[in-house]
Amino acid sequence: MPNNDIDSFSTIANLVEEGEFEHCGQNIVYQRWGDGTGRRVIALHGWLDNAASFEIIAPMLHDIDLVVLDQIGHGYSDHRTAPAAYNIWDDLLDVLALADHLEWQGFSLLGHSRGAMISWLLAATQPERIEQLIAIDGLIPLAAKPEDAAQQLANHLNDSRGIATKRIPSYNNLADMIAARCKATGFSAAASVRIVKRGHKRDDDGLYRWRNDPRLMMASAFKLTAQHIESISEAIRCPVFVIIAKQGMGSVDDYLAVFSHIEHVDHVVIDGGHHCHMEEQASEVAALIQKNVV
Repeated sequence: MPNNDIDSFSTIANLVEEGEFEHCGQNIVYQRWGDGTGRRVIALHGWLDNAASFEIIAPMLHDIDLVVLDQIGHGYSDHRTAPAAYNIWDDLLDVLALADHLEWQGFSLLGHSRGAMISWLLAATQPERIEQLIAIDGLIPLAAKPEDAAQQLANHLNDSRGIATKRIPSYNNLADMIAARCKATGFSAAASVRIVKRGHKRDDDGLYRWRNDPRLMMASAFKLTAQHIESISEAIRCPVFVIIAKQGMGSVDDYLAVFSHIEHVDHVVIDGGHHCHMEEQASEVAALIQKNVV
């Protein structure tokens, strides 16, 4: 794929406002879609993605003031300073800092995958600020077994000690990066282009590498158990709407088990994979969001 396929998406910059703010000494970047009116929504992308993952559906949403975060360690945002980690709860203060920067007391959340998990935690712990949660193929992390806690921590320590010498993939050109992204995720080329466009850098040696912090690949120090997940879910008071992809991250039965612990929840199952909002189902996903935003 020629590099000008990346350039062909540059015109979208005319449709968004790029903003940034500082939190705890680190620069965090976001995109803002719309004219500043309508329903206030913060969108959170998935693991190793960036704000570009919402670029297809964002123009399809109307009467929504949509702010899409490059979560720290992703896209154009800074990396966390060592030895800080990338547990999903570490992102909560970043999202609240963005809302404070925007002067939004109340707002809704639109999360995909890891972003949906962060939204789930925030809805449970900040009920006075979160008005609604809309999730795209994701909601909760995979539950851990308590008996695996020591091994989980050991994996984290081993990863932390080895990260400095870990080989970082490099590519001769953007076409190779796009192909690698397609192979790793099952993305279409068009979807991969968007993530690569915002997620690459060219180093002094002339090679292309990912902007994402390599520490995102490390094992978490701890994971939530089924009991944690039930307790957090029961604390959610806002309406929750979940778009489940048939070929996505989890089974419908897994979702339904969690839904039994959430007070106000609705869902729909659609054809498509984990990144359905970036693929041929994007218009359907956008229509469902538009119909169900409250």
